[in-house]
Amino acid sequence: MLISMSEFELGLLSAIIGGLSGAIVSAVNNYIVAKKNRESNEKLSKESELNKFRLSSMDKRLSVAQEAFTIWDRLRSVLHKNDERHKVCQEAEEWWYKNCLFLAPSVRLEYFKVIKYVSIYDTYKAIAHEKKDSTELEKIFSRIVNLSTLIENSVSIPTIEESEIRKGHPGALNEKT
Repeated sequence: MLISMSEFELGLLSAIIGGLSGAIVSAVNNYIVAKKNRESNEKLSKESELNKFRLSSMDKRLSVAQEAFTIWDRLRSVLHKNDERHKVCQEAEEWWYKNCLFLAPSVRLEYFKVIKYVSIYDTYKAIAHEKKDSTELEKIFSRIVNLSTLIENSVSIPTIEESEIRKGHPGALNEKT
């Protein structure tokens, strides 16, 4: 059975089919674009959270590095003070156990070694005196002193140069010199 249609009916059917296919293509395209936008927003949100975590972590690491430097200075200052050395070494070791994961790996290990070197520094001095050779004692002393540089280098904070201050760069002090 053959159905015959007039030109008008064929045109109308063609327009309906064209409209439906256009609507379907548009709906699929909108779905794909919305999905990509949602995925992009989720990725940006995750990156934003990760950046917040990194910033927070960096702030904590800087704080811990400053504490490490302060405690290092106390360790260095009691090197030749037998009555205070044990207490300061014990405090330093307790602090290290609470904060070591925030220290850079190179600092973490050396810091612990320095605490141990300071705690038995008198033994190293006695051995050097007995052997009449201070080479090993000098190496240990050098490691104790150089820990400060290791701590400083681990945080590597960019400085504000005087020329940047004069130019009035964003974030720099706006002083006229």
